[in-house]
This record gives sequence, structure tokens and C-alpha cells, in this order.
Amino acid sequence: MNLPLNKKRRKSAAFTLVELLVVIVILSILSSLALSGMVAARARGRASKTRSTIRKINEALLPYYESFETRRPNLPSVIEASGDRSLIARARAVALNRLQTMELPDNARDVNEVFSPTNTYQIPGTSGILSEISPVARRYQSLIGNSGSVSSAELLYLIVMRGAAADQDVTAHFRPNEIGDTNGNGLPEFVDGWGNAIRFRRWPVGFSSPVQDGSSVLLPLIYSSGEDGDFGFADSDCSYRSLGYVPAAGPAIVFGEQAKDNIHNHDMTQ
Repeated sequence: MNLPLNKKRRKSAAFTLVELLVVIVILSILSSLALSGMVAARARGRASKTRSTIRKINEALLPYYESFETRRPNLPSVIEASGDRSLIARARAVALNRLQTMELPDNARDVNEVFSPTNTYQIPGTSGILSEISPVARRYQSLIGNSGSVSSAELLYLIVMRGAAADQDVTAHFRPNEIGDTNGNGLPEFVDGWGNAIRFRRWPVGFSSPVQDGSSVLLPLIYSSGEDGDFGFADSDCSYRSLGYVPAAGPAIVFGEQAKDNIHNHDMTQ
């Protein structure tokens, strides 16, 4: 029996179940590709934001850090009057070490010990005593107040925005989304693209990088944990004590597997 023309058209215009399944699979694949592309683009954007923030912090901190190469600290008169160049050089190194610790603190101990009753240091092999307290160290103490423990991330913010390295031309370039308070204690920090605090080490003893091979001059380390939020090493791995007039040797900072996505100022090309 011949079907009417309009019925033939309706039959030929219909989709089969197989065709519908094929279309659904294709749409699923396309949506998955689009979603993964969006996720990857978002991750790249966050990493780019983090690099930008760390670069600005580094540009603010490094010139002040390098200023210690020509800075002349106050020395005890008994040492200045000795005329012993070797002794004066050693005393100056001790004084600069202490001033750098005061003005670029990266842990609560650095801040608290400045105002301890025993805040004096005898130059090795002499009767000269150093007891100078930097004015900027007093400012840190007043800004931190009675908050108790303070992190390297919070101290980094104080140094750059309100402390030793503060410069209006630099601080004006930080956007609100680059600053946060991740632990809610009222002390701000710089944050990376994932909202995690950016940390800081004044003397990253044992850290190997393109600009620091472990034996060269120690440069400050400013670092983000990256996308996974895991730094790949503990803060204790960066610990050290300042002995004599050079930073004491400490355990090597070895980035573990989780640190592959870390972003830091020693290698801004990664």
C-alpha cells in the first residue's frame, strides 16, 4: 500500500535512536573539551596573577635588600677607634646581619627577640657590644601588637607595605585582590591566584635555584604554593639561626614532588 506523501516526509524527517545517541555523545565530548579548556585557562590566569604579584613584591624588596651592601651601621667606639681594618669589617658584618634581621624579619622570633632584655651582641674576639635597635623594628612591634605568633607572609606584607621597603610608588600598584587575611587574625598578607598566602624567607639557606646555587650570596625567597596549595616542604626546612656574622648553615631546602607547581621569585620564567 502506498503511503500519502506527507506521511513519507514525516517518516524520513525523524531521528533514529542510534542517531540521537551519536549526537549526545558528540555534544558530551565537545562540552568536556570546552570545560577542560576553561579550567586550564583559569589555572593559567591564576598562575599569571601570582607571578605578577610576586614580581611586584620582588621589585619592592630587592633594592632595599641590596642597600645593605653600602650601608654603614653604627659600631661601638672602641672598635672604630682600634684602627684594625679586619676587626672593623667583621664588626660591620655583624651589625649588618643584625639590622637585616630586624628590618627584614621572616618569623616571630626575629621580631620578639629585638625587644628582649638580652638584646645585645658581643663582637667575637672583642669587648665591643652591639645594642642598636632599628626604628623600623619598633614599627613592626607596634603594628603587630599582641597578636602573638606572626607568619612570614604577614611580615612580608608589613615590610613591603608599611615597613622597611615601603614606597608609595610601589605599594600603589598592588590591587585589592592581591591582599587578604587567610587566617583571620587581622594581619594582612599578599595572596596568590588561588587565595593562599605568599610566604617569604630572608635567607633561604640551602635553596638551589637559577640565581642561587647554595654557595653564592643569599637572596630573599618569595614563594607561592601554586595550584595544589602544597609547598612541598615544611617551614622547619628553612630554619636557621644567625651565628657570628653570617647566616648559619641549615638544612637544604629541597622541593618535593608537591612543589613542582610552586611559583617563586628565583625563577619567574617557570
